[in-house]
Amino acid sequence: MRNNVSDVLRRAERGERFTITVGGRPVAELVDSDVLIGFLSAGDAHHQDAVDWVRVSDPASAPPHPSSRR
Repeated sequence: MRNNVSDVLRRAERGERFTITVGGRPVAELVDSDVLIGFLSAGDAHHQDAVDWVRVSDPASAPPHPSSRR
């Protein structure tokens, strides 16, 4: 991936998903930012003060993307 980052990012923007691995172990997913719709307070889920991204299966029913709230 490091040799063709621009190509990978364009493909992700078109909706393709990539699993990032370290030593063959999955550690992250690269997806189009429109898939990451809203925030869920980890405090609500885990009694912590952190904030985690939430993926929703139906983007039309999701809250607005956090960057649009400014």
